[in-house]
Amino acid sequence: MNIPKISKNGSGVISLVFAAALVIALLGLMVSMPWIIDKSPLLEGAYTAFAEGDRFCGVSGACIFWIWIYSVMTVAVICCASTVILLVRVRKSLVFTDATVSLIRLVSWGCLLIALLCALVGHYLYMAYMMALAACFLGITVRTVKNVIEEATAIKNENDLTV
Repeated sequence: MNIPKISKNGSGVISLVFAAALVIALLGLMVSMPWIIDKSPLLEGAYTAFAEGDRFCGVSGACIFWIWIYSVMTVAVICCASTVILLVRVRKSLVFTDATVSLIRLVSWGCLLIALLCALVGHYLYMAYMMALAACFLGITVRTVKNVIEEATAIKNENDLTV
């Protein structure tokens, strides 16, 4: 089966548009979350699971839900915004640089932080364990890419010094 190939420039534009759209969507979701809870059966069920859960250190389950959901979404926005910056750097051919490695590192740690945040609330919402597993896998995958880019950057810098 032949899958049509998109040009390098076209692929970069598509990735940039999707990443920027995701940042905007997440910011919009953060603003409208209190109103969306009542309209979404899945989110309403999650909120109810937290609200009916045990208090933790004197904090109600409902308060823990809001802290958790906004913490996860904030980290996600930071990761997506970093991805937008990374894609802009790629378009400028600034791939094998320490700044690029730092951006990828930030995204990987963000994914792992989301995994931790989701694992911590699994007591209230079992689906959060699956979210934690997915975020952990993504974080490890991004760290692997970071390690490859970091090694390539070191080789490039060594070659630059040789010439």
